[in-house]
Amino acid sequence: MVCLTRKVSPAKLKSFQVSNGSVTRVVLVSVTPPVRDWRRKTMEFRDTIQADLKAAMKAGQKDAVRTLRMLMAVVKNKEIELGRPLGADDAIAVVRSGIKQRKEAIAQFRDGGRVELAEQEEAEAAVLERYLPAALPEQELESIVTRVIADLGASGMKDMGGVMKQVLAEVAGRADGAAVSAKVRERLA
Repeated sequence: MVCLTRKVSPAKLKSFQVSNGSVTRVVLVSVTPPVRDWRRKTMEFRDTIQADLKAAMKAGQKDAVRTLRMLMAVVKNKEIELGRPLGADDAIAVVRSGIKQRKEAIAQFRDGGRVELAEQEEAEAAVLERYLPAALPEQELESIVTRVIADLGASGMKDMGGVMKQVLAEVAGRADGAAVSAKVRERLA
């Protein structure tokens, strides 16, 4: 006998006929994958955002409340787009994207003479940066770039793509792509 302890959509059920001679029964079995660790990490990420949102509301921090609500909406939209809960890497990518958008807006507002809007964007970027993993120290990034260049035998700018691919895979969200690119260009030049 199979017992379903959670709601499952009919599309995710398979029926089987089980027979023991004279009695035939239809048994429904869930074909959804078991809950894995990446779902738990995503839920921890969302729970952290939710807890911080509550704390910001209680403290009356309007900028933080607005930013965290936006982050929750972006995370939910990304999950809908992907059709699955976000993994840890996806969550970091969403946060990095938000920070990148804020930095671009800051530059445009400063160029346009809108200092108050630039400061608002800076405050939002500061809130988002709390959700990134600890940044890779400059020396460690330098040593990774040097080692990868030596491992691949890269000699010039034509090898930059391969070096970038390997370095970005190794730093895995702990360093900004632009910073990595600058280091690789500096070493290959």
